[in-house]
Amino acid sequence: MPPDFDPYRFGDLTDAEAMILNRFVETNGVESYEQVASALGISKAVVNKTVPSLLYQLGAKNKHQAMTFILEARKRGFILDPGNFIFESASPKSQSVKIQEVARREKERAASDQREKDILIMAAQGLISREIAERVRIPKPTVDHIFAKARKEYGVNDTTGIVIEAISSGNLDTSTLVPRNFNLARIGLTKTETMFLDAVVKAKSANSKDIAEIMLVSAITAGEYMASILGKMGVKNRTQAVMYYIEARRREEEARNREEKGSTKAVSPADDDGSITVYISE
Repeated sequence: MPPDFDPYRFGDLTDAEAMILNRFVETNGVESYEQVASALGISKAVVNKTVPSLLYQLGAKNKHQAMTFILEARKRGFILDPGNFIFESASPKSQSVKIQEVARREKERAASDQREKDILIMAAQGLISREIAERVRIPKPTVDHIFAKARKEYGVNDTTGIVIEAISSGNLDTSTLVPRNFNLARIGLTKTETMFLDAVVKAKSANSKDIAEIMLVSAITAGEYMASILGKMGVKNRTQAVMYYIEARRREEEARNREEKGSTKAVSPADDDGSITVYISE
């Protein structure tokens, strides 16, 4: 067990994660996931989905290491409150020590949040899980777990959906991720290709089958449209293409707003024929 492991980290577990961890400890980890599910009155699918999240929260490689953490925490004077599954100190501690523990935990959480933001940015730039894992130097399953958590949070089915929702909610700033000289008018998208990208944004998914249903075309045709779009944009994949499209549209809207605000109307006196000339000045 790492000497700097923080037992208070157990307080971040969900009830399901804490229940499963408890069961591992009680049975010395000998039960299969199916047996754990039966004992806790939940489905095996829930156990399969919850265990990776549990290990990620604790920074453990497997369930046996997680069990080691909980047993060591008990030795250090931390007991489990069976009512709400939160560890609390069993022995008195000075306020300064508690403040240090909370500060360390908040620092770790901030670092984790920043890492997740960095991973989201890399996904928007077209990197896949394996490439992100290599760049951030963390296991690929950890990256996959972060994406799974984001899909659940945003209620979407793929990475493209995560990026679309993150941009929409203000959690992802794409202003520096797209070259300033990128312009939709210059790359020559057809009207149908533009409609295709609008459909992707609306559906919050780049799945060819989903978009094919919206566009009333075959999945093969939808795939061909996307291949053409990728080629014209010069990007890596669908996620990056959609990010470019959204940012380009945002810039267009911003330019229109500046133009409207910068324009003033001046009305001249009536001409000889009684007409009025309107001058627009910038």
